[in-house]
Amino acid sequence: MATQKLNLTRDQLATFLNNHEQIKQFENLFALANEVASADNATGISIQAGNAQASAVDALAQIAALSQDTGVVALAPVEQNNNSVATDYIDFSTTAPAPTIKVGRLYWNGGYTLNLDMTPNVKQAIGESQYYYIKATANITKGQLVMFDGAVGSSGVLKGKPSTGVTNGQYIMGIASEAIANNAFGLVNSFGVVRGFDTTGTPYGEVWADGDILYYNPSFAGGLTKNLPASPTPHVVVAAVINAGPGGSGSVFVRVQAEPLVSQLSDVFISGIAGGDLLQYDGVQQRWENVPASTLPVGTATNLAGGAAGSVPYQSAPSTTAMLPIGVAGSWLGSSGTLPQWNAPAALTKTDDTNVTLTLGGSASTALLNAASLTLGWTGTLAATRGGTGTSTAFTAGSVVFAGTSGVYTQDNANFFWDDSNNRLGIGTATPAVQLHLAGSSTTALARIANTGNGAGAFDGSGAGLELLAGAMNSGANKYAPAIKFGSTDPDFTTTNPKFGAAIVATAAQTYSSDTTGGMTLEFWTAPANPGTGSGLVQNMTLTSAGRLGIGTAAPACLLDVTGGIQTSRTTVTSPATTDGNIFSGSYTPTLTNTTNITSSTASTLYYTRVGNVVAVFGRVNITATATGNTLLGISLPIASALTTNGQVAGMGSLTSSTVANNTFGRINADATNDRAQFQLNSTLTTDQTYAINFTYVVL
Repeated sequence: MATQKLNLTRDQLATFLNNHEQIKQFENLFALANEVASADNATGISIQAGNAQASAVDALAQIAALSQDTGVVALAPVEQNNNSVATDYIDFSTTAPAPTIKVGRLYWNGGYTLNLDMTPNVKQAIGESQYYYIKATANITKGQLVMFDGAVGSSGVLKGKPSTGVTNGQYIMGIASEAIANNAFGLVNSFGVVRGFDTTGTPYGEVWADGDILYYNPSFAGGLTKNLPASPTPHVVVAAVINAGPGGSGSVFVRVQAEPLVSQLSDVFISGIAGGDLLQYDGVQQRWENVPASTLPVGTATNLAGGAAGSVPYQSAPSTTAMLPIGVAGSWLGSSGTLPQWNAPAALTKTDDTNVTLTLGGSASTALLNAASLTLGWTGTLAATRGGTGTSTAFTAGSVVFAGTSGVYTQDNANFFWDDSNNRLGIGTATPAVQLHLAGSSTTALARIANTGNGAGAFDGSGAGLELLAGAMNSGANKYAPAIKFGSTDPDFTTTNPKFGAAIVATAAQTYSSDTTGGMTLEFWTAPANPGTGSGLVQNMTLTSAGRLGIGTAAPACLLDVTGGIQTSRTTVTSPATTDGNIFSGSYTPTLTNTTNITSSTASTLYYTRVGNVVAVFGRVNITATATGNTLLGISLPIASALTTNGQVAGMGSLTSSTVANNTFGRINADATNDRAQFQLNSTLTTDQTYAINFTYVVL
């Protein structure tokens, strides 16, 4: 019998099917059924498709009949469409419970849009939020403010870090929607809601409430503040507090808005700005430009305050300019104490005193300016307060004049004297024996050199200091700079007086033949007991130009070269400090860590010696193994290091028991993770045993 093809429309199928997946399956089923019917493989199959009002019950009944009449349908493979779907629409359940987060999952969020799970920590509300995908150049905590920090090569991936030192608000990207480790990738919200971090303001010393507007905080890396920052810190509106909650209960709505700098406005041109500059509009360029205030015209008096020609402008009140009309001829400009005023000329008067007289010439009866001449004279001793010496005493040759009592000029030749014949200055003596001779009998210092500044430039001649300079020098006979000498003028010294017993002197380490030479050696000389009638100085210590210190030798072969013995008193160091240097010994009680197969352990006093950066340790520890076999004990170091490999500690330990059968040995190497030594042995006993240990390591 004749049949009609199965061709229900999607709208017809939608009247009794629940979703688009069922509609697709029925369309595939109809296509296969039409194939079967045309091949005469099925009979008596018809669907009144032409009747748009056919009931869903009839359609289902005929489809059931179709399923019974053909086995081909049951055997038909399910069409696979894994790459794309062509459909008129997609319906999402608006009542389904919220699913667990899964990257790539799309579902109705229970509100007014869809959620897309972008990362294991971030759900994007479609149309309600926007994100930057970044690579972190520093550790970023969820909720921190993030700034732009470049790009990852040509990939187009942006770099970001916690905001700090921002001078241009356009660098602010948004708030981190998740924690992003350094060099890892993650999402930064630039618009929308961020939940799950502390929004109480406590981390920044503030108290936030719902509705507070948050800005870029220059005081904290990645920080926010409810207080508008003071200029010139950029004003960047970042977010509004939705829920001011602690821990993971807080949330904010992000909408980054950076106020532009004046220089970033489209009608402003800034170039070479300096303090005091003003903005002036350029009508030709049609823009505002910065100009020095000195380039602006002052204008006329009429422009300032409407004054007449010749008026003098003055400030009569804050932000108010007034005009003082021009005065009459001959007036002079003065002050009333509060305002400027013109004053009429007054008659001139004069008063002579005991020392100074003033003689007027010409017509000076009305004003000083009318005087034709002024003649100044004086008599008697002119006081120091009036520019004189204050004394009629004549100063003697060699006197160094200074201001005495009441500023009167005076002299003190016994204590301050200049020997002009020999060009010598004596302080404390009137008979200087050298160019600068200081003498005194008190117990206080005779001289002091003090710098109240910061001491900068002490080695280039511009700073404070004592300079001992010599002329042409070389490493031969003319090698000595001026020396610092120590001696005595004891009257018992009758042959050599003064007699010197010690000296410090710099010597040339090379011939000074060009601008690039100038090496020097510093020598220390002392006189032994009973040196004889002369000084008898002996060179005992030398610091060469190469930085080598020789004690007992004038030619040190290394940085420290000592001829003779060396003794140090630092032998009981228990808490090494930087001031202890790096040559000393001490003792300590280590912290023991029962790492593997140890029931208990006891630390005894260990002894150590440090020479340079090498530390040697020895002593005893007690170990009670839990069982026989591999045993591992951590031992703290007397001086902290920064160990990176186990080979940076080397040593061994063994039982102190004399029983050969139970004799156990172990090695000691580094536990770099915990910056300590570790004693590893194969225990043969489970009772408390004493082990002698020794190991050496390097302080890194």
